[in-house]
Amino acid sequence: MRTTTHSNEKIKALVSDGGRLDLVITELPLFTAPTTFIVGSLDTTVIMMNKMA
Repeated sequence: MRTTTHSNEKIKALVSDGGRLDLVITELPLFTAPTTFIVGSLDTTVIMMNKMA
C-alpha cells in the first residue's frame, strides 16, 4: 500500500499494485470496500501473498 490511514474517513476502494500485503494482513479483514490486487503473472511471490490475503 502506498498510503495507510487510521482516520474516520470512509474507504471507498482498495487497490494494491504489487504491494506488500503481508504488512497489512491482519487489517485486511476490516475492509468491506471493493478490493483489487494487481500483480504480474510471473511474480509468484506476490501472487501467493495475494491468494493468502
